[in-house]
Amino acid sequence: MCVQSDFLTAYGEYLHNYEAATALLQHCLQDPSFDQFVKTLAASPDCEGLGLEDFLILPYQRITAYAHIFQVSRHTHTHTHT
Repeated sequence: MCVQSDFLTAYGEYLHNYEAATALLQHCLQDPSFDQFVKTLAASPDCEGLGLEDFLILPYQRITAYAHIFQVSRHTHTHTHT
């Protein structure tokens, strides 16, 4: 149960800070050398063409997908056990 709590706390913090992180990234991308560095990384085969912004959104998308799965599961469980 502690692991689940730590997991939810970490995601909560991430979601809370997501907008500030993306705003900071946008600000940093105004520096041509940083922008070029990020583009170079995105061109790496390891990144599969995904940029830093794409990686930043992944945990956000994951937690919203988990919430949807939990809702569907709860709904299904409620209807099959009544």
